Formats: sequence, C-alpha cells, structure tokens
Amino acid sequence: MILLKDYIVVKPLIEEKTSGGIILASAVTDKQMKGEIVLKGKDVEDGDIKVGAIVLFDKMNSTPAPEPFGEGLKLCQEEDILAIL
Repeated sequence: MILLKDYIVVKPLIEEKTSGGIILASAVTDKQMKGEIVLKGKDVEDGDIKVGAIVLFDKMNSTPAPEPFGEGLKLCQEEDILAIL
C-alpha cells in the first residue's frame, strides 16, 4: 500500500490510564495527542519526521485511518505534527 502526498499514519499512545485500564478524562479532552509514526507519505518534506518517531499531533485535525492501515490508527497531514519528542 502506498500513502500519497504529505499524509502521515500515527498510532496514538494514550498514557493516562488507571491500573484497571480506564482512560482518564484529561487524556480524552486534550486537543493534542502523543503518537508513534507508522507510515509517512512520499511528499513529507521534514527530514526529522521518520517512521518510529514519537510525535505530538493535533488530534482535532486527524481522521481515523481507513481499514487497510489497521484499527485505531490516525491519518493526519505534515502540518498537524506539532512536535517531535
């Protein structure tokens, strides 16, 4: 599968859980989310954005990735990456 343009597939990393696995409200309501880059398009110009990098991205502008990419993944554009951690 080929990802076109400047799109990036991100696997969200939710760290704010209780020991029972309940996601805390602050993790759900944040506009920013931490994630790991799974796949990037050929037109992504920033050389620091690499597969496997942990990034902070704008989850309000991200979209659930289509089925072929996998469940729970987000699709966003290069400008939605706010920081590389």
